[in-house]
Amino acid sequence: HTLNHVDFRPGYPLRYPTQNSPMAYKRIDAAIRNFAHSFGSVMNYFDDTYIVDVLPKLIRETPEGTIRVSLLDHTITPQREYARPFLQSISNYRARVRDHLRSENVDPSLLTCFDFVLFADDDGVICRAYATDDRGKTHSMDVRSNSDWS
Repeated sequence: HTLNHVDFRPGYPLRYPTQNSPMAYKRIDAAIRNFAHSFGSVMNYFDDTYIVDVLPKLIRETPEGTIRVSLLDHTITPQREYARPFLQSISNYRARVRDHLRSENVDPSLLTCFDFVLFADDDGVICRAYATDDRGKTHSMDVRSNSDWS
C-alpha cells in the first residue's frame, strides 16, 4: 500500500505542506500544547527529581511570579540561579524541540519564537506555551501541571 502524502518507512523524510499554505500552520497549536503537557508532567524528571515538584517553589521565588523559558533562543527570564534539575530539563527540552515539532508534522522553520511561561494560581502550576509563526501570528495554549501547589 502506498500513502498519498507521507511515507513513514524508515529513512524517508516526512513531507510538510508547502510553506504559506494554511495546512502548514494547522498543527502548531497541538504541537506546542503537547510539548507543554510533556514538560509539566511526571514524565519530566532529572536526578530522581520530578520537575513539576520543583516548579512551585521556583515560581514563588521570582519577583513577578513567572518564569519565561525561550526554547529557541536559549534564555530564561528572570535571570537568576535555578536548581540543577530544572536547568538540565530545560536543556533536554531545547535539544528535542525541533524533533518534536517534526514529529507533529510542523516544520520548525515556521516558528520564529517558542516560549514556555510558567506561573501559578491557587490550583497549581500553569505552563503557557507561546509560539509565533513566520506570518507574525501568535499561538498560545495553557496546560495545567499535575503538581501539588503547597
